[in-house]
Amino acid sequence: MGMKDYELLQEKLSLLYGLKQKEVTIKKDISTTKRQRKKQRDSLDSAKKELGNISQKHTKKGLESEIKRTKEEIAEISEKHTQAKGDLESIGSRQSQLWILCLLAGSLFTIFVIAYFDNFHSQLQDDTSTLPFTCDSGESILTERVLDETDDCADGSDEETAGFFSVTRAEDWSSQYGDGADLGFDVFCMGLPVVLLSLFSLIGPLVHEDVSDSLYPDSLDERATGLAIPLAMVVCMGMIALSLPPQTDVERTWECVSGSQEILLVHVLDDYEHCLDGSDEYRSGFFDGFTEAEEAPDSQEILTDFAGTWVGSFLLAILCAIVYFAIPRIVHLFFKKGDSRRVRAEKLIRSEASKKRKREAKKKQATESLQDLKKLPKRIEGIEKSIEKFDRQIEDFQSSLNSTRDEISSANDQIKHLVPYI
Repeated sequence: MGMKDYELLQEKLSLLYGLKQKEVTIKKDISTTKRQRKKQRDSLDSAKKELGNISQKHTKKGLESEIKRTKEEIAEISEKHTQAKGDLESIGSRQSQLWILCLLAGSLFTIFVIAYFDNFHSQLQDDTSTLPFTCDSGESILTERVLDETDDCADGSDEETAGFFSVTRAEDWSSQYGDGADLGFDVFCMGLPVVLLSLFSLIGPLVHEDVSDSLYPDSLDERATGLAIPLAMVVCMGMIALSLPPQTDVERTWECVSGSQEILLVHVLDDYEHCLDGSDEYRSGFFDGFTEAEEAPDSQEILTDFAGTWVGSFLLAILCAIVYFAIPRIVHLFFKKGDSRRVRAEKLIRSEASKKRKREAKKKQATESLQDLKKLPKRIEGIEKSIEKFDRQIEDFQSSLNSTRDEISSANDQIKHLVPYI
């Protein structure tokens, strides 16, 4: 083989190598384009199927009508929701007004109770200061002059004092009716339970929400609660005024055993014989029954008609508390039964919010379906054009592949005669 043949062989082999690489590349392009075309055909089938499903359920006009109707429903629901929120805010304002009413009523109740028992204490002091104390010499002086460090009795018995283990008549009288009497403590014990109740009615609902809910639960109509607060206070004040009449009875008398004489009850067993028969100072022995003088009322019963004093006041406070809690529920019976405005408003807000969410979801679904009805035909058209484009590309690649194969065949023919020398 000469130099020319060798150069020809080398040229053709290099050409064949390039043509083979080109053939491989074209085959890969054909394969890739076919895969892309297959994906587009799958997308086309899916889009046509989706369009068919939507077209079976909806029409464009029907979806537009449904969206319009849903928008109107959402607007109506939003209006109700806003109105319910406004009602809830007004109820909150009403609750504040109820608290103010409770504060005012509780303040009046507290002032009434404190003033009532303060007046009672002043009355007791005024009445007991004018009680007659009988001196050992038989003369009488006012109680306020006993143990005032001035001898008002001729014998000085109004200023007599004893040692630690005994008391004089003046000391005993002063401890019951004078400045040394425990009148202030007795009145304090009598008024304390009712004052505590009044303070509870004043600050209880303002201090802790549970107290307010217990007094005025949501189940009570607000109109009933608004009437019940002052009504409960008035009833409690009336019960105090009627059940605790703090009227002293210093003029009360006691009949001597002889029946021919009456003396002031406060002079019974005061260690001075006011009865001519001395029966006001009769005392029984250890094993004997009580005398009529010993069975006479004591100083506490003389000073007030209220039997039991602070014990009775405590029971009265309990009764007032029962009334205080019961009246709102009793008044509520005269109003329409059912949930309170707050509960109704909260239920309406939750209900309207749920309806709004459902309507918005429905509107969203209808809008998406309408958009799909509008977009899917264009999308299908675009996919079909893309498939046609891929078909043309495959045809071009196939034509190029055939041309390359012809070139390879021609090159092989040109070097066929040189093969035996290789």
